[in-house]
Amino acid sequence: MPIGLPQIDIEFKSRADTAVQRSARGIVALILKDNTNTGFDTKEYSKFADVNAADWTASNLKYIEMVFQGSASKVICERLATNAVDDSDALERLAIKKWNYVAIPGATAAGEAVAATAVIGSGDNGAVTVTVAAAGRAGNAYTIQSVAAGNPSANMAVALNGSQLVVTLGTDVAGALDPAKNTATLVAAAIDALAQFTAVASGTGATALNAQEAKFAGGADAGDVIRHFALSDWIKDQRSNKKKTFKVVVYNVPADHEGVINFATLQVTIDAATYTGIQYTARIAGVLAGLPLDNSATYYTLDEVDNFQESLDPDGDINAGKLILVKDNGVRIAREVNSKVTFTTAKGEDWRSIKNIEGMDMITEDIRDTFKLTYTGKVPNTYANKMIFVSFINSYFLGLAGSVLDDEYDNLADIDTEAQRVWLIARGVDVTNLSDMQVRKYNTGTKVFLSANIQLLSAMEDLAFVIEI
Repeated sequence: MPIGLPQIDIEFKSRADTAVQRSARGIVALILKDNTNTGFDTKEYSKFADVNAADWTASNLKYIEMVFQGSASKVICERLATNAVDDSDALERLAIKKWNYVAIPGATAAGEAVAATAVIGSGDNGAVTVTVAAAGRAGNAYTIQSVAAGNPSANMAVALNGSQLVVTLGTDVAGALDPAKNTATLVAAAIDALAQFTAVASGTGATALNAQEAKFAGGADAGDVIRHFALSDWIKDQRSNKKKTFKVVVYNVPADHEGVINFATLQVTIDAATYTGIQYTARIAGVLAGLPLDNSATYYTLDEVDNFQESLDPDGDINAGKLILVKDNGVRIAREVNSKVTFTTAKGEDWRSIKNIEGMDMITEDIRDTFKLTYTGKVPNTYANKMIFVSFINSYFLGLAGSVLDDEYDNLADIDTEAQRVWLIARGVDVTNLSDMQVRKYNTGTKVFLSANIQLLSAMEDLAFVIEI
């Protein structure tokens, strides 16, 4: 056995032994607009007593306090100037940090509907800003694509095909793009002629466009929290494309995603003070971050709440992926659901459980961190060593049985043969005549492809997921 491998087993055993305790020590990130003290961008606190009141407005201090009411182990506060256009600077800082939940409790709702926009082209004289004529959230479904015509001497043309706006760029006699036919001014005028959109070219509009694609964004209905919609999209991207385990608590965002918790109680009253659902997302984030995996947020009591705006259809709201409050011997969280409402064979109904996602995220992080700490750069990436690493993962699963995982279920990890096959094909390897075992044993350079099939204690079905490391 290579000398680096025993440490892997030790690390996994330690993580299995402390899983429940660690799951109750979650980290919450808050994005706060505040000009009280402009001498910092980030503050991190392990308890509310560490907070210097002179650094924050009274409202922001209250949000930080709300998080610590839920027993989070740390609060990361990312400060933005009060006139910040968006949250991109704070999100850029958060993208490289470790945390579990994020909230923007100081966001405000749109007073009126906002139209979605998209930009194609670039530069001072070559960008075209396209706006959906009908303001509202529905405009975010549109995409815009500029493509070269498939024949020579073609004129530039614009057409709307369903939700896709297609700009067919003009060509010259040789079939190449003709700059004179595709200036930003001409493209903007063609799009503007459609009833569904308005379009404006930047500067002189003399620069020609090339083939590209963009999505419309920023559309909002009256009452929508635009920053929460944008944050929800960012979380989806981070989880899907960057393989992060970040989660967010937002207000009234039907995101249909396991990483987005859609808090939908309109307002709460605490000690005669009224807080909006937007503001109370800080408290919910703290609750979720502070819960161990052997507990659930379902029927969690919020003792400080005196009153709240009750749901007219609690069952319907829960089924719609909304986290709401109910009255039952006090004020409680009705059921611990995230916003996911569309289910597939790959992501069944158990993916709507916040607790289940938290469990999968912790397991994924443990495996990734152990891999980086004890395997990467220390162990040759042979098939034998991959299987030894898999055996240690399965021992780790065994250590979680009874506390995090169902001990009546065969919780197992293995080499992801199909993912490995796809990777080989993408690199030009002919796998037609390769058996599954040959694919499993094939040299994958520095890559390791793993998947797991587990059942968490609260789950009704097994949860299959890819382990990205």
